[in-house]
Amino acid sequence: MLDWDVLRGLAPLELPTYRKERFGGDALNVSLRRFSAADRQSVAELYTWLQDLLALVQHHLDEPVICQQKLHDFAEQRHWFSIMARVRAIHAPEDDDEDMLLNKVIHDIKGGAFQSIVMYLQLMEHMLLRAADVFRIFVLVRDHLKIMRSTISDLDPQGYARDHALRLHPVDLLVQKWNEAAYRVQDKQVEIVFDCGFSGDVSERCLEFAALDRVVYNLVNNAARNADDGRVFFSILPLPDDHARHLRFVISNHVPAEHAIKLRERYADHLGDLFEGGFTTGGTGLGMRICADIVGNAYGVPDVEQCIQGGYVGAGLIDSFFVNWFHWPAVGD
Repeated sequence: MLDWDVLRGLAPLELPTYRKERFGGDALNVSLRRFSAADRQSVAELYTWLQDLLALVQHHLDEPVICQQKLHDFAEQRHWFSIMARVRAIHAPEDDDEDMLLNKVIHDIKGGAFQSIVMYLQLMEHMLLRAADVFRIFVLVRDHLKIMRSTISDLDPQGYARDHALRLHPVDLLVQKWNEAAYRVQDKQVEIVFDCGFSGDVSERCLEFAALDRVVYNLVNNAARNADDGRVFFSILPLPDDHARHLRFVISNHVPAEHAIKLRERYADHLGDLFEGGFTTGGTGLGMRICADIVGNAYGVPDVEQCIQGGYVGAGLIDSFFVNWFHWPAVGD
């Protein structure tokens, strides 16, 4: 894991905010009407399916052995594979600037915590879940339902209204779900090596926390797919140390030499430009751009280039690690 002095030196320690009011998380979202009729049905079915899955897990959270059998039955009876096929088919029209936002929403509906949920569904089907997996499934499904509500504002109007209400979210929620977590994505399992030097609140509403989750899941998914030693390193640093006004989130992974060479050939020493989007080793290339857009909204930074140049987001190769970072305003007293 990289030294904290190295992590502190990644970017400026003080970042100006251009917002008069705190970011509420209500950005980078669309109406359900923006989807085709078939895709509207698929999105609604996925949301209901995940709600039912969450209710089942929550009811048996303290009975992991019983829950494993219940989850197997649920996956089998509720035809999870056909649900996944419909979700994979969701798409946006092409050649329309307005649809870039829809593409970003679709990216996070198919990505986010959902990529890991799919891996656990496969384990459910084959009765390979462990007791510890039950809580992990609960966290992932809960998070993805919030991400879906935050990205499609009229998917669940009552739920969206609840998520918009003032409700402080402590950093403990992040510690609880990422510390020593076993995270699954694309047939891989990685260990999250987590280190948090902050104690306090990180958001004022569920919608804001869902926006923060969108950034974290995009970067963790990337790191998990590309880590060649089965570990993803995740640190949260308060800036400044004595009275945090900002939080620096650093997510890194060990990369194979050929991957590092490819990145240097394209970006030289300007790896932060990855946050402009477009580069991918197998995905859509949208994930890091979504991160920059959300962080820009959190600070009121008007464009991605300024977000990169100002150090609000960034990336680099340090030793044999690919390192991403972004910032989030701490909640004031």
